[in-house]
Amino acid sequence: MKKIRLAATGDLHVHEKSEDLFKPAFRDLNEQADIFVLAGDLTATGKISQIEVLISELSPVQIPIVAVLGNHEFHSHKQIQIRQILMKQGIHVLDGNCVKFEVNGLSIGFSGAKGFLAGFGKQAIPDFGEQSLKLLVDELYHEMHKMQRGLKRLDTDIKVLVMHYSPTKDTLRGEHPEIYAFLGSHVLGIPADDLDIDLIIHGHSHYGVEEGFTAGGTPVRNVCIPVLKKPYTIYELPLKKT
Repeated sequence: MKKIRLAATGDLHVHEKSEDLFKPAFRDLNEQADIFVLAGDLTATGKISQIEVLISELSPVQIPIVAVLGNHEFHSHKQIQIRQILMKQGIHVLDGNCVKFEVNGLSIGFSGAKGFLAGFGKQAIPDFGEQSLKLLVDELYHEMHKMQRGLKRLDTDIKVLVMHYSPTKDTLRGEHPEIYAFLGSHVLGIPADDLDIDLIIHGHSHYGVEEGFTAGGTPVRNVCIPVLKKPYTIYELPLKKT
C-alpha cells in the first residue's frame, strides 16, 4: 500500500543560544520523511534573532516544510515579519491557506492556522458578559473559520489540518484541568469533523499525551517536543484504521 511519511514536531522554543541544538537530528529527515510539519512555538519569545537561528537549524532539511505559528511567535509582536521570513526560505506557512503535494503516487493537502483558546464543552468560556470575553470567543471562531476555508479547498487523497492549540481534551491528559481553557478548544475540531479530514496535528500542551480524537472521531496527534521526548516523530499516512 502506498504511504506518505510525515515528520512532525512542535514547541521547539528556539532562542539565540539554540545553535546546533536541532540541526544534527534534522539532517536525517531527508532520508526518513517526505514532508516536515512544524506545529508552532518555533521560537522562545518571537524575536527575529530567534527565527534566524531556527532557519539555520532547518538548513539541512531539503524536503518540503509546512508550518503554523504558535502563541510564542506573537509575544514580541513580530508575527508578520516571522511569517515573511519563513516564507522567503520556502517554508509553507499556513494561516487559512492550503498547500498540496504529490508523493509516491498519492496527493496530500494541508491547511491550518494557529488556533486559539476558550476551553471545551460545557466548561468553555462563554460568549457572554464583558466585551473582552466576547472578543476572545470571536478570535477563536475567526481562527476556526480560517481553517475551514482552507480545508474546503483541498481535493487530495489525504487531508491534514495543522494548528498550535489543541482541538480536543484527549491530548491534554496529564495537564491540570484548571488550565484546559488556555490550551485549546473543541471548536477547532469542528471543520475536520465536518469535512472528513484524515489527521490533525497540534502542539502547545507540554504535559499532555500524543494521541487522541476529536468529538467526531478525527485522529489527533500532539507533537510537542516535551511530549515526544525527541526532536520529531514520523507518521505513515494514511493512518491505520482503529
